[in-house]
Amino acid sequence: ALVRRLTELHGGHVSAHSEGLGKGTRFTVRLPATTRVEGALSPAASLPCGCCEGTSVLVVEDDADAAEMLSLVLERRGYHVSVAHDGPGALAQVSRTRPDVVLCDLGLTPAMDGYEVARRVKAEHDAPLLVALTGQAGRRARDASSDAGFDAHLVKPLEPASLEALIAARLTAAGARG
Repeated sequence: ALVRRLTELHGGHVSAHSEGLGKGTRFTVRLPATTRVEGALSPAASLPCGCCEGTSVLVVEDDADAAEMLSLVLERRGYHVSVAHDGPGALAQVSRTRPDVVLCDLGLTPAMDGYEVARRVKAEHDAPLLVALTGQAGRRARDASSDAGFDAHLVKPLEPASLEALIAARLTAAGARG
């Protein structure tokens, strides 16, 4: 599902073929010669209202490659990005940098998973927008992230437009209150 979704985001498709039981399976990923990635990474072309540019985002992801890729996408869209690779690092970054948004993978180390990060951030800080980032899309996963204090639940791979819509709604609501 993850490969299919990433491929579709790049304008391609995935197919699978097998000759039968015990014969193996061939997966084919087809991408267009020119993908939408370059245009999708352009901050000017992608910010719906301009209100998200300059927003500080903390990416909490234990997979270094995934954290780097997400950071690159967000930076190219105009966000100020910092990264933490575990729960204690995330708490230290929140204390030090006071980000506007925390994107937190739920499946961090067992010692401190994303749920515990959210509970502690909510308890110890003037809470930023907390967004659970996970491969789990089901109702039970959404309920668990909400119970832990997350404001939103986004499924990997993250579509930056979904994040921008959340941030824009939060900024609009904050502006209406204050």
